[in-house]
Amino acid sequence: GLEPYLALCLVILALTPTLVLLIRRVEVFLVGALLLGALLPLGMERLTLQRSPREMGLTLKEHWQPGAALVGVYLYSQGLSFYSGQVFHLLQFHTELNFGQKLALKNKLFFKSLEEMTPFLASRPLVFFYLKPEEFSWLKRRLPRNYEILAQQKDCLLVSSQRKYP
Repeated sequence: GLEPYLALCLVILALTPTLVLLIRRVEVFLVGALLLGALLPLGMERLTLQRSPREMGLTLKEHWQPGAALVGVYLYSQGLSFYSGQVFHLLQFHTELNFGQKLALKNKLFFKSLEEMTPFLASRPLVFFYLKPEEFSWLKRRLPRNYEILAQQKDCLLVSSQRKYP
């Protein structure tokens, strides 16, 4: 995690000025600045990897097939859409996108219920769901398909789903 980087940076920030005052050498300040200059980019890179939807978007792009769909279950990510290049279909999403839902009644990007979305899912051999773990449990109970978790970012999952064939 980030804890070691953060702790080390805080120690360096606290000790450098103190040591400069005690030892009265400019070299101590330069060493502290160099250490911070080396550690901060490493910590920022780790933070970016943990928070960015980039890896999840690239995973989606890698698994995408013609005729597939991306569905956000009570959830939406502009970053995932950006990095994957795919448009979201949304199941019961209520926030600022409500206005867009009213404008886009004909394109079927919004579904009010799982029952309303079922014909759409039946027409797609592969569907990717973006959802929280608790919604994934609910979805598996309500929608009999084959599922595979492809990626996790923070508390969100990217799940691929294929129709079950008898």
